[in-house]
Amino acid sequence: ITRAYNLPSRYVLHTVGPMVRREVTEQDRALLRSCYNSCLDLAAEAGLRSVAFCCISTGVFSFPQAEAAEIATGAVLRWKMRHPENDMQIIFNPFLDSDPEIYRKILALVVVLEACLQSAALPKGRPSCYSHNLCEKVARRASEKFLEA
Repeated sequence: ITRAYNLPSRYVLHTVGPMVRREVTEQDRALLRSCYNSCLDLAAEAGLRSVAFCCISTGVFSFPQAEAAEIATGAVLRWKMRHPENDMQIIFNPFLDSDPEIYRKILALVVVLEACLQSAALPKGRPSCYSHNLCEKVARRASEKFLEA
């Protein structure tokens, strides 16, 4: 984390995501997930009220956009579930022209999931869908359902 100086924010969180060589590996997915988790942890430790993410590892790093968006939204959803007391605003800042639609479709399903979780009678503590796998599955299902239509 560094000061932002002339940028329209107080700080810049620096992270380097994985560069995909031929095909996305489980290690690439884990590294990308870790980028989001580390930045969110650091932002929370610094007491930040909001954080904006660019599309980490897409573009010249060759991570497929839709899969990167699934991992990003899944990581953020899981982090928010693990930190329900934190009301940090999390913004996805699109990079490529097609990114806004990818995130819009995925986040629409996340909103539905959040409403379902809030209306369900869940025990106190961690929700039963605590794993990053479920969060990413929700994001993947959203992209499969909406992006290919």
